[in-house]
Amino acid sequence: MAKSQEGLLLDLYFMRGVVFERDALAGNDEQPSDFSVDDVLITEERLRREWIDRASIDWLDVLLDLLADPPLRLKHWGRFRFDAACLLGDWMERDPMILARLGELLQTDTAPREDLLHAFAHYGKPPALPYLSYLARRIDELTETEAIALVDAVGGNEAPVEAVRPLLQQMQTRTPPDRTKVAAELANYLRGKRLASNLS
Repeated sequence: MAKSQEGLLLDLYFMRGVVFERDALAGNDEQPSDFSVDDVLITEERLRREWIDRASIDWLDVLLDLLADPPLRLKHWGRFRFDAACLLGDWMERDPMILARLGELLQTDTAPREDLLHAFAHYGKPPALPYLSYLARRIDELTETEAIALVDAVGGNEAPVEAVRPLLQQMQTRTPPDRTKVAAELANYLRGKRLASNLS
């Protein structure tokens, strides 16, 4: 593992420290009176934004390389992977150049596409839709987990309903019949309060 990746993992570990505590308490069915999930989420967000403020653009490639080729023996990698996606999502919100770079990567087969889609879901802002629409037209070419992540990224986006619903309907049309989990996720969003209540 490259030294720069080790440094990034240490940063991620530091950012996740409070969450390890939360997970451990939840696993033991413990919830002390002074433990607040809201405080944990606020701390997580603050630590991510402080990291972004310090990071140079070179760290983007380190983070993407780590997602594309993770250390197989790393304990709790699934949790680090989630944190990395949140970090990318916050970075997209802070820097439009990061959004454009990751949007371009979504169109390649070599990128860690599922992780990028989770990052776009965390970002959740309207400027993401043009990049997601490229994959919406090709949802039948994605893996099932990628397709579900795409549905979540589109369905949870803050863009106006008039922009979100057609993309979901397009994906619904192009989803193969055997992708029942993807179809169910699409149906949940289309029947959800936000979209269904705005039907004309």
